[in-house]
Amino acid sequence: MIELHGWLTVQETAGDEDLLTPQERDSINRQIEDVLRQADCGLGLLCRNGQRFLSTLYCGNHRTPQVEAIIAVYRRIAEIAAGSYGMLCIRDDEDSLSGNAFQVMILRRGQAYWRQDTDFSPCIPVIEDDLQAAEEGAAHAV
Repeated sequence: MIELHGWLTVQETAGDEDLLTPQERDSINRQIEDVLRQADCGLGLLCRNGQRFLSTLYCGNHRTPQVEAIIAVYRRIAEIAAGSYGMLCIRDDEDSLSGNAFQVMILRRGQAYWRQDTDFSPCIPVIEDDLQAAEEGAAHAV
């Protein structure tokens, strides 16, 4: 199973947004719209109290092209709108290197980088019991 949880607050710049020209602002917004339209992964900008953002929850049986598209959308929007910030947390139990851990993509100031989660990982035993070990222990007790 793969689960993906993410949010990205979308801001054109990390500086004074009033210093952007209308043409710069329009160009950034057009590029964001293009990224979302071309990705075709079900994401769209939301707006609350004048603040634009992405919010994502994806759960699936296996890693799919849609997962890769979601990751790419977050990364690309953070590059285009360099004041954007957020995170994308992914747990893929079929990943041979990190199947028992969440990987976190941090997005800020036009950059994206991955780090290992330390709050929920290792998933077993931090957030889940080791059911396989419990079953093996029960089998040996019989």
